[in-house]
Amino acid sequence: MQVTRKCQLPYEQMLYQQLKEKQLETAKLWNDIVRYANQHYFHFKKWISKGELEKKTKKTYNLSSQTVQAMVAKY
Repeated sequence: MQVTRKCQLPYEQMLYQQLKEKQLETAKLWNDIVRYANQHYFHFKKWISKGELEKKTKKTYNLSSQTVQAMVAKY
């Protein structure tokens, strides 16, 4: 069982807003990666490659390219 603790760090409110925006953008990226992979599998009956996923997600999200690559590699 994983235990998660939530605590608020003493930063400015604007920083919290920026972090929340990046969190939402990362969640959108993850959901799209899963959707692309499932669509590709159901259409071609084989899993999508890492390179193809990176091409589909390249320059699409308001995240650094390293973040997008890491999320694709995580999948």
